[in-house]
Amino acid sequence: MARTHNPATWGLALAVALAAATAGEAVAQSPLAPGETRGELTASDDRMHDGSYRDCHVLTVAPGSEVTLTQASTAFDSYLIAAVGSDCATSAVSWYANDDARDGSLDAALRFRAIAPSYVVLANSAGPGETGPYLLTTRVVRPDRIDPAVALSLSLPEVQINNLYASDDPFDLDDLASLRRWFAPITARALNQLQQRTDGLGLGFDFLVDGQDSELSNFIFSLHPGPRPDQPVVRAEFLNFDTPVRLDFVMTAGEASWEIVDIQSFTTDGRRKWSLTTRLAEELYPTPGR
Repeated sequence: MARTHNPATWGLALAVALAAATAGEAVAQSPLAPGETRGELTASDDRMHDGSYRDCHVLTVAPGSEVTLTQASTAFDSYLIAAVGSDCATSAVSWYANDDARDGSLDAALRFRAIAPSYVVLANSAGPGETGPYLLTTRVVRPDRIDPAVALSLSLPEVQINNLYASDDPFDLDDLASLRRWFAPITARALNQLQQRTDGLGLGFDFLVDGQDSELSNFIFSLHPGPRPDQPVVRAEFLNFDTPVRLDFVMTAGEASWEIVDIQSFTTDGRRKWSLTTRLAEELYPTPGR
């Protein structure tokens, strides 16, 4: 079962849930080590904004390590969240979340390259009020143990999108080389061609924020199956001022990093608003009589 949430309130409520279970109380947390950790969600645990219970663990890793987390339970539908930080009461940055490890599975799994020395890991359920035992399995591969030949496959695409939004000026639409750092060749060329053809006007809006101006907050990045097995989707949900934004980044593995093939914007109820590749095609190759 997929968790349903309103992007306008989810990120904020997630941060508030970490701030404290109740005002003035410390948030319970326990260290997480590689291997198997058994736990149990109970009615006495801290609650998330949707009424679900959660246990908070803290994982210490060497930056650059490959981290794989799996949560399994026969009692409830697992939901797993990880965030940069070491304090369950304050950490609320760079979220990774997963409901179903595989289609049809009630387990949850996360796999990412660590960009910080510690992460808070929330063992959670997809629905409110669910309780029962769970098994949390942690695997950490240190940077010096990662085979360079498979290093690309171990760097999850959501890290690339996280880095994209963490950069002040990630690319210059007039500079094809800078676009190629983030985009697949055909998408990068189309963006550059439109920029040249329109004397810098481009699409007329900032497609990374789905608007003209921006004040971004409450980011959540999550990984989803894409249109093809080799094209996963990174979903970015955030607030632009007070407006909820959902952008789906269709990714592909390039020679040096994950690359963006397409960006799709959706409304809060899941209706697609626009696709970057479609907009580029319409502008570069307009139909007769348009």
